[in-house]
Amino acid sequence: MIFVKYNQTRDALHAMRPLVGPRTALLTLQNGLGNVELIREAFPENRVFYGFTTLTSELLGPGRIEASYAGRGETYLWAQGGSRDAELEALRSLLESGGINAIIAPEIELMIWKKLIVNCCLNTLCAITGLSVGQLADNAESWPVLEGVADEIVAVATRKAIPLDSAQAREFLRSVAHEARSHFPSMLIDVKQGRQTEIECLNGAIIREAAKFGIPTPFNRTLYSLIRIIESKAIRAAQ
Repeated sequence: MIFVKYNQTRDALHAMRPLVGPRTALLTLQNGLGNVELIREAFPENRVFYGFTTLTSELLGPGRIEASYAGRGETYLWAQGGSRDAELEALRSLLESGGINAIIAPEIELMIWKKLIVNCCLNTLCAITGLSVGQLADNAESWPVLEGVADEIVAVATRKAIPLDSAQAREFLRSVAHEARSHFPSMLIDVKQGRQTEIECLNGAIIREAAKFGIPTPFNRTLYSLIRIIESKAIRAAQ
């Protein structure tokens, strides 16, 4: 399984190469777009599974990680290429045996794009403003920006045959903002600690995908540029 952030994916794949045999299956539950493609580039002959998890944790220090989710949480899985078979079922059973609530999800692409909207909207704007999700959501001035970002993502999803419309996206974004009111997204933590963010596989990926279809993305591009400015400043300050 690959749990590093997008920026570390290439290095992680290089480091794990001695451990990967011809029958090794690879699983990514990472945020954003592009990780599956990096895995396939590094290991073109291996089986790749992908998805995402609602399990969250806090890094308290070196080797000290504490779970920060309520209930069992969910981990959604699917196979690249779209086939449900014995190997996918075995992976689900293996995770279940370790106490992880694993669910096989044929509709994983729609689910990933819905989560992508949340990450591209809430993670970025919280990182820019320094606010929690609830503080951001309570400010009426936030919503024209958040919904503008979401609408651009829907436009790209539509061209990629992802069954997601604007009303559905906006409703999902508001429901997550309500449920995660006390949450400070990881991108905000990265900025505060002078680390590189995941902006390239989030809003950056949307900008690149939109360019293929000639779709303008002024909202996503603005947030992307602001995060890159803040990110460079934070990294310089931490050096």
